[in-house]
Parts: sequence; structure tokens; C-alpha cells
Amino acid sequence: MPAHTVGPASGSASDIPHSICFLVRNPHDNPENGVALARAALGMGLAVAFGAAATLALHGGDVTCSVHTVTQAARQETAQAASCADTNTGGAASGTQAARPNHSTRPDHCAQPNNPACFHDLHVAPQGRTVPLASFGHVQVLSFGPRASFLDYLQLLRLLAEGVPVTNSPDALMHLNSKYLMAGMGRLFPTPLTHASTDADTLWSVVSQSDEPWIVKPPAEAFGRDVFLISRADTNARAILQSMTGHGTGRYCLLQQYVPQIRQGEVRVLLAGGRVVGQYRRRAAQDHRTNLAQGAVSEPCELTPEERALCDRLGTWLLERGVVFAGVDLAYPYIIECNVLSPGGIATIAELTGHDLSGTVLRGILGIP
Repeated sequence: MPAHTVGPASGSASDIPHSICFLVRNPHDNPENGVALARAALGMGLAVAFGAAATLALHGGDVTCSVHTVTQAARQETAQAASCADTNTGGAASGTQAARPNHSTRPDHCAQPNNPACFHDLHVAPQGRTVPLASFGHVQVLSFGPRASFLDYLQLLRLLAEGVPVTNSPDALMHLNSKYLMAGMGRLFPTPLTHASTDADTLWSVVSQSDEPWIVKPPAEAFGRDVFLISRADTNARAILQSMTGHGTGRYCLLQQYVPQIRQGEVRVLLAGGRVVGQYRRRAAQDHRTNLAQGAVSEPCELTPEERALCDRLGTWLLERGVVFAGVDLAYPYIIECNVLSPGGIATIAELTGHDLSGTVLRGILGIP
């Protein structure tokens, strides 16, 4: 069953797979989505495992991976984790201003017991076992291993997808997993004017002829790393462009028109199964970046009818291309970015609203109404 056929309209309760493997970078130090979705899958009665993405391999005709079984923790272990949650969160586990929780699944860590991204009631097997991934009913990609092997991972996943649903689809991860996605969609969706080049002088010529500020960023980074705000008046602007393009070594760099609407904040919208399932606003606190990893402040928000219509249209477009779970960064009327590889937000929305979206997201991923 090709992954791109998984959608929200075709599923039924009988279509729920018997098991699911979440591919992650480190099964014992997980991103928030891995923990939250694993718990939701266990709640649906699925057998669950975390697969170490860096161990993907081909043996004969089988795509294999080292997987770690995920189960409900024993009652004593759960109680011990919950009892020390306040210690690890600075005594603020239940407050709205609580410290960001520890999303690790390592057994020596505890976290906020009421947060869907916290592992206090999960047990991850310490030792992995190598198995064919085709033995699972579904494979959800949440992370990759070292970047140098990116194309190898995708080719192995593409082979796997001939027999097992893989989401987001390998084709989508190949072609849509970068900041180029929205930059090239200006004819379909409103996006900031964007240039890409390996030549610093080409990019500088754009900046030097403009009175407007520009954002400089790499095409495939995350968490606000190496994102700069420049203008032609900045004495170091040309040096930044030279550095970002690798001083003539052929490294690509994006130059994106700065959107003034972002001063009021950027809205992260989660899409699952082609539909909007949740959102929150991020406001820059220390500089121009709205990434939570860079100190931005999050707050609950509602979408306007116009914002929702835009996201619904994008969700349908993505679903048709094999993307069942995505995060959209919106500064209306512009779509700034679209993240198709483990978009964060499930835990943040739970912290802000008390609403656990993980079950809704998982059903969207699996195509279950």
C-alpha cells in the first residue's frame, strides 16, 4: 500500500494497523512528538517501537532497523517518575509558566506527568533488536540520522514503502523537506519573495539594491540556527552572505524578504490528515527569531477564517503529495515555512491549552476518521 494513499477520508476503524514504528534519531532521547504519539498509539492498542534511523539497512530484500519496544511502564515505575516531576521542572509541573519539560525517554529522567510529550508512563527497551520494518503495519518518520546519509535513508524508505505505509512519504521527504518548498509555491500560496544561490555576490546585489530588510538562512536547518536579519546599511551584511554560502565552496543560502507582519508574532499551525488540528502563536523575545529554542514566547491563539481557509487549502495540497503530518509557520497572508519532518507543537499546545492533540494527530497520520 503506497504511503500517499493514506488519507483522512478513506479509513475506518478496521484500517487501524496492528503495530507502528516511529523512526527517530535516538530511541532514548526523543523529540516531543515521538513520546506523545507513542503514548497515543499504545492507547489505540497498537504495538509500538522506536526505530533508530541511523541503523536503517538492506539485507537481501528486507529493509531492516534496530528497534526498541515501547510499552506502558510498570505501576511502581510510573509512580516514581510522577513523584519526582516537580524536582525536574523546578517545582512548577502544573503551572502555566513551568519550565520546558524534559522529553527524554531515558529511564533516569522524569518530566511533567500531565504533558503528552513526557514519558513518565512509558518504558523503552534498553536494547534494540534488528527486524525487517515490513513486520510493522505502519512506519512514521520523525527524524533522520547523520545528514551525510540522507539520500540513503530516503532510498531505503522508498523501497520499504512498496509494501508498508510510510509517512510522511519518502517522495515528500525528498522533495518537500526544506525551506525551498514554500519559496517555490508563490503561484499557489502567498509566500515572501525568496532567492537562493551559492554565490554571495549574487545575493548581495539583491540586498544592496533594496531599501527593505532581508532574512538570511540555510535551506535545511531548524530551531532558528543561522538565521540573520540584514539590510544594505549593515556593515557586516556582505560578510554574513559570504559565510552562509561557504566562502565559495558551493553551499546554498536563502535570502527571504522580511515580512513586517511577523512583528505581531508567527502562528504555528499543525496539520494532520490534511486538516488543521491545532495552533499557537510565537512572539520573538530577544531578537528577530520566533523559534522557541531561541527564547521566543508562546501563547494560545485562534485562527481567523482567512487563516484557516489558507491552511485548509495547503493541507489538501500536502495530503495529495503524501504529507499527512506537517507544521506551517504563518504570518498572514504569508506562509513562511512548512515543516514536513517531525513538526513540533503537540507539547506546546498541551502546555498552553491543556488539550492533548496526540490522538487526533495519530488518527490523521493513519487516515482514521
